[in-house]
Amino acid sequence: YELGFDNDAISGFMKVPAGSKYYTESQNLLSKIFLNTRDYDKALEILRGITSKTQSLNITYQKVAYFRAVQYFTEGNFTKAIELYNESLNIAVHNETTALSHFWKAEGLYQIDKIDAAIKEYEKFMLVSGNVQQLPANSSRGTALYGLGYGYLRKGDYRNASSNFEASVEFIKNNLKNINDRHVLNFVYPDAIIRTADCYLYLSSENRSYLKKSGEFYQMVITNNYPNEDYAMYQLALIYSLTGNAKKQIQLIDLLVSKYPKSPYADDALYSKGSAQINQNEFAEAKSTFDYLVINY
Repeated sequence: YELGFDNDAISGFMKVPAGSKYYTESQNLLSKIFLNTRDYDKALEILRGITSKTQSLNITYQKVAYFRAVQYFTEGNFTKAIELYNESLNIAVHNETTALSHFWKAEGLYQIDKIDAAIKEYEKFMLVSGNVQQLPANSSRGTALYGLGYGYLRKGDYRNASSNFEASVEFIKNNLKNINDRHVLNFVYPDAIIRTADCYLYLSSENRSYLKKSGEFYQMVITNNYPNEDYAMYQLALIYSLTGNAKKQIQLIDLLVSKYPKSPYADDALYSKGSAQINQNEFAEAKSTFDYLVINY
C-alpha cells in the first residue's frame, strides 16, 4: 500500500478476516484506495463482491457509485448515470452523497424527458438536503427549485412553475455572497428571474394583478443588466401596453432599440411602438417609427 501497488494492496487487505483486529484498519485503507482511483468500474466490481462491509467501506461504495454516475452524466449517457445514481442511493449512508445523487438523478431524468420522475426526484432532494450543511452551488436547493420550475413549466403548470422559480430566485439572492459558480450566477439566477416573470405574465390572463408582479421581475433583470435584458425590456414594454401606460412603453422600446439594435426583439418592439403612437393619435411620430423599421429591419 505504502509503495503504491494498489492491486496487490487490495488483494492483501481483502484477505484480512472479519474477526481480525486489523479488519477495520484494512477496510479503511481499502476505502482510501478506491476513493483515489479513477478506475471506478474496477473499484465497483470489487466493492460489490465484498459481503461484509464496515460503515467506512459502505460510505466509499456509495461515493464511488456516485463518482462513476457523474462520469456517465458528463459523457451524456444519462441512462447509465441514473443506474449508478440508483446504486449509490441504495446504500444511502452518507447524507451529502445521498442528496447529490438525488439532485443529479433528477437532472438526468429531465434530460431524457421523464419529467414526472424528475419532479419527484427533485422533491426527494429537497427533503434530504435539509440534513446537509453545505452543498455546491450548482446542486443546491436553489438550483433544485430552478429544476422544479422547469419541470412544472414543461407540464404547463404555470402556477407551480412560478412558485418554484420565485423560490429559486429568493434562495440564490440570499446566498449570492457565498456563490462563486459562474453558471449559477450568470445563467441560472438571471434565467430564474425571467422565467418567474414569464409565468406571472401568463397567469395574468386569469388574474391581472400578476402583471405588476411580472413587471417587477423583468425590471430586476433590466436594473442589474443581466443576460437577456433585451427580452426583459420587450416583455416589460408589453406589460406597459397591457396596463395602458403608452409613455413608458415607448420610452422602454426606445431604450431597447438604442442599446440592442441587433436584438431579435427590436423589429417587433418598433412595430408595437408605432401602433401605440397611432392609438395616441401621434400619426407623424408613428410614420417616422414605421419608416425607421422598414429602412433598418
